[in-house]
Amino acid sequence: MKLLLDLHHRGVQACGTVRAGRKDLPKNKELTKKAGLNKHAFNVAQQDDLTFCVWQDTKTVMVLSNFHDPTAHGSVKRRTGGQRQTIVQVPACLADYQQHMKGVDLLDQMVGYYQIHHRSTKWWRRLFFYFLSVAGYNAFVAARSVGGPEWKYSRTGYKDWLEDLSQELIVPVTARSAPCVLPTTPTVASADHDLAQIFTKRKTCRECSLKHSGTSVRPGSTLMGCKQCNVPLHRECFMHHVVRESSVLGINGLRGKSFYYVPLIQSLKQLLTNPRIFTMLTTVPQRSEGFLYDFTDGALFTSHPLYSQRPNALQILLYTDEIEICNPLGPHASANKLLMFYYSLGNIDPKFRSKLAAIRLLAIAKANDISEWGVDVILKRILKDLTQKKNVSFLFSKDILDTLKLLI
Repeated sequence: MKLLLDLHHRGVQACGTVRAGRKDLPKNKELTKKAGLNKHAFNVAQQDDLTFCVWQDTKTVMVLSNFHDPTAHGSVKRRTGGQRQTIVQVPACLADYQQHMKGVDLLDQMVGYYQIHHRSTKWWRRLFFYFLSVAGYNAFVAARSVGGPEWKYSRTGYKDWLEDLSQELIVPVTARSAPCVLPTTPTVASADHDLAQIFTKRKTCRECSLKHSGTSVRPGSTLMGCKQCNVPLHRECFMHHVVRESSVLGINGLRGKSFYYVPLIQSLKQLLTNPRIFTMLTTVPQRSEGFLYDFTDGALFTSHPLYSQRPNALQILLYTDEIEICNPLGPHASANKLLMFYYSLGNIDPKFRSKLAAIRLLAIAKANDISEWGVDVILKRILKDLTQKKNVSFLFSKDILDTLKLLI
């Protein structure tokens, strides 16, 4: 009631249903669910410029309004036992609410007619079946708006739609066991890596050796390997090798320190397949003089020898973030802390640049290893990708090669 009073004082009209247990509602027995009203009978009261109505329909309905006259009346249509529609006199606030209610109120009404979510010992089941009911009604509304008056269910209604939808969702259970999956050579994003039989004697798989290092498990051997890297690899270990492209940071004792690298050229190529992002790269945004919208409007950027001549040159922004994967308060705090390397493109509009789809993972390394060996090894790996001529020609097509330049 306090909310409706505040809206009334601000000149905002509001009307809606209210629960019987709400605070500050009238306590008179005639204005509660225990009033014992006959079918379609009602009681109305006014308090502090608010109109409160109790109407007995199939269930007791309580409506609260801050702009209706308690003496005004309206009418609604109701069905009698013979399925004939009759005009029933009701308070004006209730008639207006039924005529104009939309959205959540109508959704709750329709879902409540054929609800399938009941109490359960597992709390998530009730949420699941409620969302399933909401999705079914939303699908009905969307299909009705597309199908128009000639649609099959425009005449039969939501009940028939729900029955047919339920029949389609019921799938007979079969006892057939899952088919055996044979190992195959995975499809690789880079054409440089290729799995083949390159050894005449069996050698220890590199990935298995790294995986079981420091344990009593003996890694397996194989004749297969990567042609480019010339390292032995099992078929099932090949994708791990290609995707992360383990690069050595340095050698400390008998074990090498590695970081995991996502190929930058393939990642950029995938990002530039989005037509909206490609348009941002090839279009210089219009700015108003005297206003700073982005870092590209600053003097450092506008005076740069490359960007002053080519403002739409490719801008690769690198940044890092540390994450902890164990209890930070325990005795092994910071022992397994990872340093994540990300990149984004400065050519993307600032309002889209911070979205998850525009932020790409580039490399992962242990923070302690970076402190010991430095970050130059990772930057050299990125620079290697950018300086290879075949990568640049593979990434950029001929029509935009003159427009986009890589800053190296």
